[in-house]
Amino acid sequence: MPDRFLAVDNVGVEYGKGGARCWALSSLTLAFEPERLTLVQGPSGSGKTTLLSLLGCLLKPHQGKVYVGGEDVSRMSESRRTRIRQQKIGFIFQAFRLFRSLPALDNVAIAGDVAGKGLRKRARQLMEELGLGAKLSQKPDELSGGEKQRVAIARALLRNPPILLADEPTASLDSRSGEQIATLLRDLAERERRTIVVVSHDARWERLAHRTVLLADGQLVNHFVSQDR
Repeated sequence: MPDRFLAVDNVGVEYGKGGARCWALSSLTLAFEPERLTLVQGPSGSGKTTLLSLLGCLLKPHQGKVYVGGEDVSRMSESRRTRIRQQKIGFIFQAFRLFRSLPALDNVAIAGDVAGKGLRKRARQLMEELGLGAKLSQKPDELSGGEKQRVAIARALLRNPPILLADEPTASLDSRSGEQIATLLRDLAERERRTIVVVSHDARWERLAHRTVLLADGQLVNHFVSQDR
């Protein structure tokens, strides 16, 4: 493979038993480059979420290899994969996953506390950089959808991971907020050399992604690079 920083090589993942067995991914090979935001699309059941789970060290393949940060994680122990996940990957979700009882700043800083590091100063800096300097003490219910997702992005960036994985990050947002979040993630890829993979049905991403990958029935059916990037 030309680039093993973040990649899957001939991977297969199957679910079910006996006659109900099926391949969620089959012989899939893909590489994801730094400074690029890759959009993964496909119908339900195409393998998008399974691919994201492999790249996020949340799932092991039944065949093939998975590379994260240049390391083959497909045969690592659970504890080693957890360390790789904590050090190299930030996750962004559709549902934000914020603690409603905590102020925005604490929702970001808590990721550092879980990792056993005092990162409150960095949490504040990130929120200011993302335009949330005036929202530090507000709780999630006092924030707009776009602001909640920015808090979630700050949390994902707290430990400065080189890889960001986003699962439908704009599905719950209005048009303006969704466009802002998509633009923000693309800029993070370009400006900070991050490798970003976004799974989404949202058509807004097609214009902003550096590359689009199309899956169907667990296989790659097409991919194209934006002519503007």
